[in-house]
This record gives sequence, structure tokens and C-alpha cells, in this order.
Amino acid sequence: MHHVLFALKNICPDKFWEELQVTPLIFDSLIAMIIMDPVFKNNSYYLQMAVEDQLAITLYQFGHDGNAASLQGVMNWAAVGKGTVPLVTCWIMTMILQPHFMNDVVSFLNVEEKEAAKEWVHQHSCKAW
Repeated sequence: MHHVLFALKNICPDKFWEELQVTPLIFDSLIAMIIMDPVFKNNSYYLQMAVEDQLAITLYQFGHDGNAASLQGVMNWAAVGKGTVPLVTCWIMTMILQPHFMNDVVSFLNVEEKEAAKEWVHQHSCKAW
């Protein structure tokens, strides 16, 4: 994971995308939007994992399938303990699903855009299917 966040992010953005399914610019933008949220703060002597690491683990898991997306596969990739993967995924999703975040970053197609998309699919699909 650290190789992805420090080496690939700066040297090979295409390989970074293969691992996390976002560009380094999008990754950094997401971090800037979520890093100050209280979900990533605690009142403990133990520091919470860096938000960058939490987002990387979540994106890696969501961007893969099969054995790579299994709990064991993500644990191996991130070099974290068994309980860490579901915990950080929960923290990231808690932040992302907050209404203020969703309103700022998620937009749905309007009727015209939906029709244009349907038309494009119709024109580019195999008629035999």
C-alpha cells in the first residue's frame, strides 16, 4: 500500500489507477474533502490510521473482485490486521454517505442526459443481443 501511495502516485499514475481505480488528483481531492471530518478523530492515546491509508484500503477493496477483494487479500495488500479492513471501510463510508458530502459531490443525470445515454447505448449495442 505504501508503495502505491508514495511511489506509484508520483511516478506511475497509470499504475496508481490500476490499484485504486482513481487518479492521484482525484485521490488527493477526496482526501482534502474528508480529512477534517470528525469521524477521523478520536479521544484516545492511540492515533487513528492516516486518512490516506484508510481511503486507499477502501478504494482497493471496492476496485477489485474475487480473491483480491477478500478480507485476506486486502489485509495482505495493505499489511494490516484482520479487523482493520472492515473498520476503516466503515469510517470511510460513514463520511462519504453523509448528506453534506453526497450533496457536494454526487449529481444525478437529468431527463435529457438519461435519454442521451440510452440513445448512445442503443446505437453502440449489438442488435443481436
